[in-house]
Amino acid sequence: MSGRTNVAVPAAGPAPSGYLGEVARLLWPQPARVTVERGAPAVAHPDTRELLLLPGAASPRLLLPAGERRAAAAAMRHYGEPRSRLARLRARTLAAALRSGAGDVLLRDRLRVHTPEGVETMERHLHRVFGEPVLLSLHVGPPRANRKPVLQLLTPEGRTVGFAKVGVNALTNALVAAERDALAALADAGLLTTAVPAVLHHGTWRDCQVLVLEPLPVWKRRAPATEGPRLAAMREVAASGGLRTQELRDSPFWHRLEAGAGNLSGGAAGAVRLALADIAAADGHRQLTFGAWHGDWNPGNMAVLHDRVLLWDWERYAADVPVGFDPLHFAVQTDITYRKQPPEQAVRRCLDGAAELLRPFDVAPQDSPLVAVLYLAHLAVRYLRDGQAEAGADLGRLESWLLPSLRTAAARLRNPA
Repeated sequence: MSGRTNVAVPAAGPAPSGYLGEVARLLWPQPARVTVERGAPAVAHPDTRELLLLPGAASPRLLLPAGERRAAAAAMRHYGEPRSRLARLRARTLAAALRSGAGDVLLRDRLRVHTPEGVETMERHLHRVFGEPVLLSLHVGPPRANRKPVLQLLTPEGRTVGFAKVGVNALTNALVAAERDALAALADAGLLTTAVPAVLHHGTWRDCQVLVLEPLPVWKRRAPATEGPRLAAMREVAASGGLRTQELRDSPFWHRLEAGAGNLSGGAAGAVRLALADIAAADGHRQLTFGAWHGDWNPGNMAVLHDRVLLWDWERYAADVPVGFDPLHFAVQTDITYRKQPPEQAVRRCLDGAAELLRPFDVAPQDSPLVAVLYLAHLAVRYLRDGQAEAGADLGRLESWLLPSLRTAAARLRNPA
């Protein structure tokens, strides 16, 4: 972090615990000292910085650079951009308070970081990447297997110069590298409707994959909330690597799905394999169109402008899946995350509404039940392979919401009556 904040050294508070502690130790490794402090800032020290903890130290969701009014305000505005209109209004109100200087007084909980000269930290690594100091803001997401630090990188003037994703283990390192590969492929795909971030930097720091992306202009005026632009962007992404038609049982997608399920253990994996057996028996011969998908398209990682759709978080991008996975996933995630519907109800709605959801993608009505079941099977294998239940993810226990509908729908393919 650059600039000057009013902080005291030595730090007197406790070290951060839980996930925040893990991230702190990663970004500021020893002999750097990181503590949680409460109260007004004290005297300045050149090797010490603070980050405001929002809403507080007990359950922080956002870390903002303290003492840097314009940068903190810009980070707060960005945090609210992908959310609802009310959430954006609240974020802009708090951003105005931060810009006025009131935030440093009202927000009492802070992360205090003391980094003696010569200590290698993420900030100093990014300083070398950009050739100038940068300030960090960090969004702390909910528990899940693929959770990783995503840093907003700002100048003291409040200009966002990039976003950095940092892998922390084998899974997240693989996902960071996968996003780099996806964006490289999409850069040459000739996309006209969909805007994706450019890669500014990719490398390794202390065995962590680090990917720095350009900021997309999410602050621009949004288009009216209609589904037309989103559907056009989904069709464009589906065709981004070419389309082809093939029998399901001969497709690379099916071979990957079977192999993925076969490599898993436990009762949930067994339920998935039974569903795949029903699918193969009923529709293994069926011809489907295969293309690409974003892999996690939801209202929180897109913004619809008047001339294009901004889309980020490409770590799950894959080619050669049945066309239609993106609209199905978007529907499920919208119901669960934004409409707050029970997950099992969202899955049933997806299955019941598959024909309507897939019509804009030229999926024949008789194929839509199969495509929806394949999507659920793919999602189940992904969750089980990643260990979402073990990571404490809200939707990690598939037995409670996804597997019952998957088994029932797959059996219905085999025995429609």
